[in-house]
Amino acid sequence: SFWELAPRRFQCVWVSGSCVTKNWCEGDGQNPFIVFEFAGNHEFNGRQCRATTMGERSNLPLKGSSFTLEAWVKPRHNRLTNAGIVGWGHYGRRHEVNALRIEIHGGKKQLRNYWWGDDMLRTSNSIWDGKYHHVATTWDEASKTHRMYVDGSQVGSPDDAKTNKNRPRRYNVRTKNNFCVGATNRQFWNGWIQDLKIYNTAVSAQDIKKIYETTKAKVQNF
Repeated sequence: SFWELAPRRFQCVWVSGSCVTKNWCEGDGQNPFIVFEFAGNHEFNGRQCRATTMGERSNLPLKGSSFTLEAWVKPRHNRLTNAGIVGWGHYGRRHEVNALRIEIHGGKKQLRNYWWGDDMLRTSNSIWDGKYHHVATTWDEASKTHRMYVDGSQVGSPDDAKTNKNRPRRYNVRTKNNFCVGATNRQFWNGWIQDLKIYNTAVSAQDIKKIYETTKAKVQNF
């Protein structure tokens, strides 16, 4: 099976009173905000997409929800572009997609959370250095604030209602269809994805840092 959803026994990572990953908990500790988890280390060959059953993606964040996407990733080579990590929604309709990918355009190496309009795009050269890196993006529905992180640190300034007065941001994904790990709109990942998680809340910058610091030793073991 592609999925490793049964609890495994590792030391629990506690953040703000909750275990940040249910698969690492001793006993029954679970984080209620994690709505999808692709546990373990998985290799992708640039031609495959690992889809899920409807039940496994039943609680994906849709219109009106906050969210966090986070994973450890390692591209196979330093020229990989337009490579999807995870995504879902109605591709081709404005604001109705939630997809995370890496890309190279005009010589810039970038991480993009795209919605098919008003995307979050930040430059980060380190992702292509042949090592694992932790990537994350968050959306806070209440404050309309969009952030991006690499290796526990925020990349660039956040996008919010104040900085985008002429382009109000609106997360309007209405469907859980087209969900896939390792591809976004047939933009396939070539390399490795480890311990991908989706939350129905905007994890704070402090907690993203804690997740990175607490999990990096495990990732380096691969």
